[in-house]
Amino acid sequence: VLRPPEVHVPLHPAPPPPEVKPDPAAKGHAMRIPGGTRLFFGNQSADMNPRMIAALQTLAGVMQHLPDQRISIAAYGEGNGDDASTPRRIALSRGLAARSVLIHAGVASTRIYVRAIGLPPENQIGITPDCIDVTRSGVVASNPSPS
Repeated sequence: VLRPPEVHVPLHPAPPPPEVKPDPAAKGHAMRIPGGTRLFFGNQSADMNPRMIAALQTLAGVMQHLPDQRISIAAYGEGNGDDASTPRRIALSRGLAARSVLIHAGVASTRIYVRAIGLPPENQIGITPDCIDVTRSGVVASNPSPS
């Protein structure tokens, strides 16, 4: 059996997402929750003020000492119940903005999972359509535990 010759193809890392610039006029704030932080945004906005970015950078610093954990971002967005697309798009833009801040703060993109939920379930306490939850969770499956 003749096999084709192996061809060396250099692998290039994916380019980082654009850096999120703080907007001092952006409405919103950060609140600590168990295992992470909750960010509240202005209506129909994904802009972050310096305090929101600082809260994400603090979480990124914690993650530097926890290489076996990942970050889960549950993003919500406002809209009416007849249009599921608009709240999900707003949620996705908020989640990706938080992801970008975390990546630029040193967290590997493979450790960040973004879920654009859209309208929040009505039975969740404290969740509003203008927030995202950024939490530490679980152990990364590709990191085997020492035997």
